[in-house]
Amino acid sequence: LDVSGFDTTNVTNMYAMFRNCSALTSLDLSSFDTTNVTDMYGMFNGCNSITDLEPPQNLKLSHDISSMTLLPAQEIVQWLNALPTVTNSPTITIGTSLSSKLTADEIAIATNKGWVVS
Repeated sequence: LDVSGFDTTNVTNMYAMFRNCSALTSLDLSSFDTTNVTDMYGMFNGCNSITDLEPPQNLKLSHDISSMTLLPAQEIVQWLNALPTVTNSPTITIGTSLSSKLTADEIAIATNKGWVVS
């Protein structure tokens, strides 16, 4: 899915944007600017075939990538590395399937930036 032409600069709501996109295997959100987004609830629910994921810019909201159970560890780590440092303790939900692919040091990438990992 090519979303590189989407201008998300003024978008505030990404609720369920990719929900149930079960056939989606690759998603490049690197052109997404999420600075003004206030709702990302359910954005990736049901995206259980994604194996290649590029994170968006300025992601400071709680979000859930736990349904992306096919993501390899290096893709999860790339996502965690892209998270900015925050002070409001948002949560990134990765679930047991994804967290089992990571080391404690890799999970600490997010927690050291102020994120809660669940």
